[in-house]
Amino acid sequence: METVVHEEERGRVLSLLQAAAKGQTRSDEMRLRRADGSYRWMQVTGAPRKEGEDLLLINCSAFDITDHRIAEEQLLALNEELEVRVAERTQKLQKAFDDLKMAQAKLLQNEKMASIGQLAAGVAHEINNPVGFIRSNLTTMGKYVDKLRAYLEELEKARDALPEERRAELNQLRKSHKISYLLEDIPDLLAESVEGADRVRTIVQNLKSFSRVDQSQYAEADINECLESTINIVWNELKYKTTLHKELGEVPRIRCYPQQLNQVFMNILVNAAQAIETQGDIWVRTFVDNDQLVVHIQDNGCGIPDEIREKIFEPFFTTKEVGKGTGLGMSISWDIVHKHGGRIDVESQVGVGTSFFIYLPLSGAPAPDDEGKDPGGR
Repeated sequence: METVVHEEERGRVLSLLQAAAKGQTRSDEMRLRRADGSYRWMQVTGAPRKEGEDLLLINCSAFDITDHRIAEEQLLALNEELEVRVAERTQKLQKAFDDLKMAQAKLLQNEKMASIGQLAAGVAHEINNPVGFIRSNLTTMGKYVDKLRAYLEELEKARDALPEERRAELNQLRKSHKISYLLEDIPDLLAESVEGADRVRTIVQNLKSFSRVDQSQYAEADINECLESTINIVWNELKYKTTLHKELGEVPRIRCYPQQLNQVFMNILVNAAQAIETQGDIWVRTFVDNDQLVVHIQDNGCGIPDEIREKIFEPFFTTKEVGKGTGLGMSISWDIVHKHGGRIDVESQVGVGTSFFIYLPLSGAPAPDDEGKDPGGR
């Protein structure tokens, strides 16, 4: 048996013979050696031959199934190869679907921002004109007040020439109308009004500039100014429950897509505000680290658990309720910074807060001709 049966199948032969010795007929597949030394797969059947209860002999028959085994192995290999190909194809289709979904979401986002930009441009035109009139009139009114003040001062000097009874009436009238207080308060009121008009104009201009995503503007920009503009836009999200600390360092202007970076800053600032439940602090810092311009946005909110932090840049991942977030904000932010040649690092501790570090190369983002498209994926 040792010279005929392949060593890996010898245990099967013994099992077959032992079963036959117990009166059982059994079949098994095994390799048997031919006279030329080659092995063939055989279907071997062992059947007991008895006389009464006595076992006389064991009949063994063998049927060559080598071709069948080869075909079976080839089919198995083909099935495995097919499964691999199907898995690869499924993965590619899933990636294509995710990319398409992401592109569609970005397109909708850009269209939304473009619509806001168009609306802001129209609003800016409609608001800037009356605001311009208001500011001009306030300035003119200030000059008029100065002239009236000078005139009143001369009247005060001439009052001494009036009869005593008339002087007393004028003094009483001056007190009842609080003329001294009015003369002191009017310049402050005018100054506050001018400041308010300038604030309206600045907010509208910031909104117009911030929303102009559709123009794909590649330009040299001051990142500190971008942050100031974005802070003005999201101020309503911040002012009620956060104290904002700005530590903007002296950083050089860099070539970039300012409106795209505004989106990044907005997403992170809004998330920072939403991470604070009642009252907290947000720090915005800029500084240079070797050949990188760094924007550091830190909050002392609820923090991000480790298992979630690993997923925050994945498209469509969100912990917000349905309808309150698309899960694209951080994914788009990562994409924009990455295509600027930079990166975003995150440090967070639950119950302590979160820090986002945005690294942008001082050499600037790749020019449009370098990649054929801007960081918005357009």
